[in-house]
Amino acid sequence: MELRGVPAAPGVAIGPVWRPERGHVAEAPILDLRAAADRAAADLTALAARVRAAGRESDAEIFEAQAVMALDPMLLDGAEERLNATGGPGVAGPDGTAAAVEGAARELASTLAELPDELLAARAADVRDVGGRIARIVSGRAIALPDRPSIALAEDLPPSVTAEIPDGLLLGIALERGSAVSHAAILARGLGIPAVVAVQGLLAALDGAATVALDGGAGRVVLEPSPAERAVLDAAAAEHRRAADAAAALAGEPGRTKDGHRVPLLANIGRPEDAQRALDAGAEGIGLFRTEFLFVGRSDAPSEDEQVAAYRAVLDAFGARPVVIRLLDIGGDKPVPYLHLAREDNPFLGVRGLRLGYADRALLLTQVRAIARAGAGLATAPHVMAPMVATVEDVELVRSLVEEAFA
Repeated sequence: MELRGVPAAPGVAIGPVWRPERGHVAEAPILDLRAAADRAAADLTALAARVRAAGRESDAEIFEAQAVMALDPMLLDGAEERLNATGGPGVAGPDGTAAAVEGAARELASTLAELPDELLAARAADVRDVGGRIARIVSGRAIALPDRPSIALAEDLPPSVTAEIPDGLLLGIALERGSAVSHAAILARGLGIPAVVAVQGLLAALDGAATVALDGGAGRVVLEPSPAERAVLDAAAAEHRRAADAAAALAGEPGRTKDGHRVPLLANIGRPEDAQRALDAGAEGIGLFRTEFLFVGRSDAPSEDEQVAAYRAVLDAFGARPVVIRLLDIGGDKPVPYLHLAREDNPFLGVRGLRLGYADRALLLTQVRAIARAGAGLATAPHVMAPMVATVEDVELVRSLVEEAFA
């Protein structure tokens, strides 16, 4: 049987099915919710260190962000409210406490999933992942990892579980939910394995299937592939290798149309660690550095020094090539508690981007100062993009921020 989904990571794989499910009791439960959250944060920090040691810097950032999420007051307060409503941990027991934290995580995740920004909406899976990890610690249960090279089939694969699977045992990923910008998809691309997401009816169609084949580039999932289907997939794998080799040979070549017109190829990035991947792909500069990821998923704004380090890392990576850094573009559609923004059905018409500077000048002034400091002494100064400029007053605000920052 063949199903179709969204291509998330290229490549072809054939192997046995592995279903990630919470297994047997692995260790003594930690019934205290805050202690369990501390343990989850410590585990995620250790996982980030292990992934970084393997040379996967950008993947490590995912788990460092999750470690912060594990201690988020919004998640833990919400879980405690649910728990107290059932009589507290003594009455609810491990399973009730686990259900409370998973319920709070689902509630937060649903808020994120409704956001119009696809990248931020995809972070809902991270919140569910963190909630599930705390729940497993509370209950003492663990997810049984595959013991042979397999392909994961699931509704949604927790990113941290993906990273915990021993090298060589995860051949590919097929998910009923998710998107091409979900962390499961990002991790798959980092691991060089195929992934297909948003495969409707995947789990219902399994029906005891033991073998599955994936074509991540075409978004195909084949259950119990026949010899003829295997031959087609082998041909697709060979074509994928040829295309990858051809693309790699072009990295570093200047962008140019067939008739010789020069077109610089610039990359859009969301985090400093994306800069190296952009360089590896042959980017001639950064067309847009979206800085929102420095500000979301935390309880307070990043310090000026933190921002300097992030911007300088990108500027250093690209040397004399152009880098455009966008000032914070956040409105009422993004859950950033420390900004105290009211929920807005259409934040594009409300307080967003540059308009934050009228109510919280220090927020944007700190960012402009950080960009100026990061660019000090470089041969090529960073470009700054101000989002949501609509009036002359907006232009004057930007100019005054720059003048004050340099002063």
